Amino acid sequence: MKKYLIISTFTLLALTSTVKADTTWGVGVGPMYNGLGLNIGKTTESTFAYSALGCQSVTTGTSSDSNTNENDGESNCGVGFGYISQSIFKSNRHGLGLNLGVSYNTAEQQTEWRLRPGYHFFVNGIDKRGLNLGAGTVFYYDTEKSNDINDNTDVISLFLNIGYQF
Repeated sequence: MKKYLIISTFTLLALTSTVKADTTWGVGVGPMYNGLGLNIGKTTESTFAYSALGCQSVTTGTSSDSNTNENDGESNCGVGFGYISQSIFKSNRHGLGLNLGVSYNTAEQQTEWRLRPGYHFFVNGIDKRGLNLGAGTVFYYDTEKSNDINDNTDVISLFLNIGYQF
């Protein structure tokens, strides 16, 4: 997983050196970046479609026992895809979006899906470089869910988004 993440990150950065004017890339935290990460997308005057690569969490191992794999560390990294539109607003600085993210949690050894509808504010406009902020809801689905009724791992929570598009 770590090799895939490193290769994908460098590929994403390499693509930005040959992008067209309507292509944007960004760094930040939140669903637009699939956690803490990067995105690359296409913009118009009123829409933004993107893919993201990021991590919800990464930890390093602390075990001093060399006979176990506990010192390998843990991560929850993956990809996300989203679409934001400002068509119901008069200004192209406001947008409503939908994001689908999938990640692999090495601690739990399971795939986690997240569906994230939300509101986004682009300080300079959806099609311009600049700061963006957002908030919304996360619908989280755990693929390895237990049959125990008291072990409900499907979660609904809130998210905040902050980043910069170049």
